Amino acid sequence: MRILIVDDEEVALNSVKRLLKWRGIRNVDICDNGRDAIAKIKETDFDIVLLDLLMPEVDGLQVLESTRPYRPHTEFIILTAIDDIPTTVNVWALMIILSNRWITISFFWPLREPMNTEVCL
Repeated sequence: MRILIVDDEEVALNSVKRLLKWRGIRNVDICDNGRDAIAKIKETDFDIVLLDLLMPEVDGLQVLESTRPYRPHTEFIILTAIDDIPTTVNVWALMIILSNRWITISFFWPLREPMNTEVCL
């Protein structure tokens, strides 16, 4: 399994990568901005992309829109610390539109610091 973590915050990148490695997932790449993430996703066949929603310049939705057609079998999981209902609904709608499946399950859980890693697993 190959996973890409995309987040503009270094602490989040390293924390999630360590958590995945602790759980036995070794093939984890990281990317700290949306523009580089688009290029990396188009080059590499990731099984899962963990994607931060709010990033400067190119945000998570733009990454999703730009790469989903090239990687229809990649699972994109949107992560965000915001708990804004309209934004959540827009992300969910876009994921359904870009999905080639009839059923899309999306789960949004606003994480608060300090993060309880047991809840995430």
